Amino acid sequence: MFEVPSLPPSVPGMRLFDALRRRILASAGRVQIGFDVVSVEREGRHVIAIHTEAASRTLRLAANAFVLATGGIAGAGIRALPDGELVERVFGLPVVGPEHASWFSDDPLTPHPLEVAGIEVDEQLAPAGLKNVRVIGSALAGMRYLDERCGDGVALASAHRAARSLGAPRAVAA
Repeated sequence: MFEVPSLPPSVPGMRLFDALRRRILASAGRVQIGFDVVSVEREGRHVIAIHTEAASRTLRLAANAFVLATGGIAGAGIRALPDGELVERVFGLPVVGPEHASWFSDDPLTPHPLEVAGIEVDEQLAPAGLKNVRVIGSALAGMRYLDERCGDGVALASAHRAARSLGAPRAVAA
């Protein structure tokens, strides 16, 4: 028996999400989806907490490390402003991308230049200026996830790399 990935949400994707969610909750972690970050607390080059908009109040979430998995332009983790400025929406990280004039094309079948917009990171996937933040998936600069059809693979591989660099224990095969 096997499962064929399909359009989101795919059955394998839902199974993986459920498995990851169970693991996080079993480790006393917290999973929150759809909560916009409204502010970030920093001490020097470390993020110590984020504040999210909850139903009736602002919720403070403190942690030793943070993983930015908001997506790129298509996932709304990066906004393109009318004047050509690219803005990362959580930590205010610098975004690299093509010049504003190149955003427009006469050929609708060519890959969009903004697809490569993202955050530059070091070999540990840490962005410049923040030691305890890792960037993964389509938020990474240079990703051509739509054109190369590699989004899921890069998301999984970069998440694994980020977890290792933050000191997560290695899984042991049984």
